[in-house]
Amino acid sequence: MLHKLILGALWALSLSYAAWIIPHAYGELTEDYTIQGLRRIYRSPYTISEGIVFDPKPQPLHEALRARLRPSAPPAPPPAADTPEAWAAYLRALHIDHRLDQGPGVGRQPRLIFTEAGPRLLIGFFDSPVVFSPEHGAVLTFPTLLEGRPALVLDAQEAPW
Repeated sequence: MLHKLILGALWALSLSYAAWIIPHAYGELTEDYTIQGLRRIYRSPYTISEGIVFDPKPQPLHEALRARLRPSAPPAPPPAADTPEAWAAYLRALHIDHRLDQGPGVGRQPRLIFTEAGPRLLIGFFDSPVVFSPEHGAVLTFPTLLEGRPALVLDAQEAPW
């Protein structure tokens, strides 16, 4: 008799715990979260029309380009327009050699690609192209959005962290 009573109490305890843990775990797995690191804040990835934003850190494109490719260069005025010619002048001010091309290429060098949504800095590839969007941050984007678009191939490497 005592054995059945203990077994019943264990079942009741197990079911109570499961009833508490399942909604709690679901909430933790689906909610947006922010983690404060030593040097920056990490936020949850989210989806936009261009792809998946996995490092949400909005920043003006000219500042991100200088910080990634020429952190030691003095600040230059931002480009007056979102055209290849205006950005070429900005790149010359930063002493970054470049040439005109089309599309995403193979990812060996960073590219400034001019899409319908505006210029995007192609950082590299992770199964799909990874671009920096000034409105959102680092985006894992769809290759079809970059195909056939004018691009400036930059003769520079991303600065080490």
